[in-house]
Amino acid sequence: ETLYQNALQAKSGNQLDFAMQQLQDYLRFFPDGSYAPNAQYHIGEILATQGKFDEAVQAFDQVLEKYPDNSKTLDAMLSKGRALAK
Repeated sequence: ETLYQNALQAKSGNQLDFAMQQLQDYLRFFPDGSYAPNAQYHIGEILATQGKFDEAVQAFDQVLEKYPDNSKTLDAMLSKGRALAK
């Protein structure tokens, strides 16, 4: 949980590269953890913020494919649509 919370703090502080690394580490160590869908979603958000829309679409797809029944499913669908539009 600490790793995930640190990532969110870094993201909020616009330390996107550090946040990305923390989120990726969380998913590597806890791929089925309770925050895994959120971590994957935040990766997509960071990529979209960085203008990496194709990669963001792939990240949002992973939320939809790996974690189809979670609280971030609808957000991932919307964010994927926005990334595709850009």
